[in-house]
Amino acid sequence: MTPLIPSAQARLGCSDWAWGWNVGVLVDFGQGLGSRLGVTYRSAMDYTIGGTLAFNNTALAPLGSDVRATLRLPQTASLALSQQLGSKIRVLADYTWTGWDSIRSLAVVATDGLSASAIVANEALNFANSWRAGLGLEYQAAPSWLLRTGIAYDRSPVQDAYRTPRLPDNDRKWLAVGARFAPDSRWSVDVGYACLWMLKTTT
Repeated sequence: MTPLIPSAQARLGCSDWAWGWNVGVLVDFGQGLGSRLGVTYRSAMDYTIGGTLAFNNTALAPLGSDVRATLRLPQTASLALSQQLGSKIRVLADYTWTGWDSIRSLAVVATDGLSASAIVANEALNFANSWRAGLGLEYQAAPSWLLRTGIAYDRSPVQDAYRTPRLPDNDRKWLAVGARFAPDSRWSVDVGYACLWMLKTTT
């Protein structure tokens, strides 16, 4: 919808592709300790998104044009630990950091037509870096049954001062349960369920 002509609608369609890279290290401490440590990193990815802006109202049709926007998706780094306790129990822990501050705003700029070089849309996001921490437990109930449960806290990149009805995200808590059924080494079935509680938000 446009404020000057409420019945008019604008449609914005854009696309792009980008490449990134991942690296990871897994350390098995061995010697019967049952401890493993993993570290992973995923690079940021830069997009130059291109597309078209069109209006359904003939009076605004000349304002339609090709548009462009730039976006840098964040880098991430994770640390995970696995510890075997006895023959049936394994404790799992992980921490992931995400550099969401690479996204400060999303500006869409016209590249041709009557509105060339004009800013078609500019959404102030001002994302903050975020993190997620989790703790899990696996229990080998029987040779063919593995039970799982876990909790996590997930910090949102959306800051209170910039939260809008379009993006009403906030910090959340996780509770998850699951199981694996493996009657033999040739195949297995995994099932899981997660429940999320999001903290109350204000806009």
